[in-house]
Amino acid sequence: MIQKINHPNYNEDNFINDIALFRVNRSMYDVAQPIKLATPNEQIIADNIFSNSWATNMDSPVTAIASGWGDTLKEGYPTILQVISLAGVPDSQCVGLNIGNEHIVCADSNINGLIKDVCSGDSGGPLIWQNQQAISDSDKGIRLIGLTSNGAKCSSRNNNPENQYNQLTGQYTQVSTHRDWIEKQIQHYENASFSLDDSSLQPTLNIDPFAVIKDPSSNGDNTKTVVTVAVEQTKSGGVITFYSLLLTIFILYFRRNQLS
Repeated sequence: MIQKINHPNYNEDNFINDIALFRVNRSMYDVAQPIKLATPNEQIIADNIFSNSWATNMDSPVTAIASGWGDTLKEGYPTILQVISLAGVPDSQCVGLNIGNEHIVCADSNINGLIKDVCSGDSGGPLIWQNQQAISDSDKGIRLIGLTSNGAKCSSRNNNPENQYNQLTGQYTQVSTHRDWIEKQIQHYENASFSLDDSSLQPTLNIDPFAVIKDPSSNGDNTKTVVTVAVEQTKSGGVITFYSLLLTIFILYFRRNQLS
């Protein structure tokens, strides 16, 4: 890493603008896959889908995927990437959302009675969504919509599974809100003409994560914790780390300059 760029308006009390950028001095393609940032219009589409598909006290379809190297509670911090399927939660039903809909994306377990969440150590990790209108594109419509920010204490969720819908919902920084800021940082430090809308930057994904990640059955022990990959409600916050598995599209530009 050669530079960390903090958001100038980050608020550690409520996690508003919980995002930062890293400039790095080597290619990240050996350890990470570029992912396109959701646009504000795509976020509106995602929000509508979440509102129409989320069900309390019933199973919901998988509409988001998170990943990270955070605490698993049972086995500590893993050496293998942990991936978890989730359901996007409507802003109006996000427990703990109190900072404005434009700042946070919420996601939680899609299976009634089954606790699934991210955990301490996953801050900055990706929350992805698939734009079905772009599924035939080379990137299969995969979009980065959120960065792990804050949520319930993992041990509390694990020890009180009967309160699944009363616990703090996993909260992720809404990436589309920060597209202009991200673009301006790249223009300032690297290329004054850079645009996140440049069609040549669209990546090619060989695997559709929404097609290969298997959702656990709701049968059996309905209090089982499948994977805990929300960072605990502290003032630590999260950042978008370029070591966080799924990278944003602008890294494609940095690679050309050997700065990715």
